[in-house]
Amino acid sequence: MIKHRNVMKRIEKIVTILFLVSLPFVVYFTSLTKSVQKMEGQVVDFGAYTNEQGIHSFLMVKLDTNRTVKVMYESASGFNVGKKVLLNEKTTAFFGMKKYKIIKWYE
Repeated sequence: MIKHRNVMKRIEKIVTILFLVSLPFVVYFTSLTKSVQKMEGQVVDFGAYTNEQGIHSFLMVKLDTNRTVKVMYESASGFNVGKKVLLNEKTTAFFGMKKYKIIKWYE
């Protein structure tokens, strides 16, 4: 009976370790992109924030659907407010978060 309990405890430890080791991989693969679509909008504002990694610029883009989104942008110095843009909207599979990236500036 004691030998059986020791075996069960070892199995529980192994299962726990396997679960903890595999958890980051599960989160990574389930957060991959679920869908990508193209959207048009117009730059309405810009901004920046700082953290330990440095300064991060962003643009505020009003989509043709009347929703305004924040788009991270490398350099907020090369744009014009009011300019039309084409964005990629990526939706993650895990939490349904949306991320935007400018793929084209219209003249």
